[in-house]
Amino acid sequence: MKKSTLLGLVTVGFGATVLAACSTNTAKPMAEPMASTATVTYMCGAEANQPLTATYQFKGKDAVAVKVTFKGKHYAEMMRVPSENDATKFMNKDQMGWLVDGINADNVQQKDGMYLYHHTANSDQIVVNYCGVKKTK
Repeated sequence: MKKSTLLGLVTVGFGATVLAACSTNTAKPMAEPMASTATVTYMCGAEANQPLTATYQFKGKDAVAVKVTFKGKHYAEMMRVPSENDATKFMNKDQMGWLVDGINADNVQQKDGMYLYHHTANSDQIVVNYCGVKKTK
């Protein structure tokens, strides 16, 4: 990083003299990690016959958001809840949540989902649970 500063005295109107400074900074800004996405299909329910699709957005290796589709309904704009450490939890403004087993960009295709739910003041109402990554044949 190269930084230089030039100081000097400048006379302005009415005979006043002020100290002027010029600065240049040639340091390059750090690049933001590239955003990437991954889509995972889960088979949910006790009989694993209800498909759910989750499209995750990653910043670097960290999951930051998800869009979930289940039974034709889209649950968008779910943002990661950073205070949750045991699992990866996402919530949206409508209090819909998606919980998945500790994902990152490297393992997202192998980690099972836990459940999609609606958070209310009294309890969490599960929409669907037992979500395993769909096995390809």
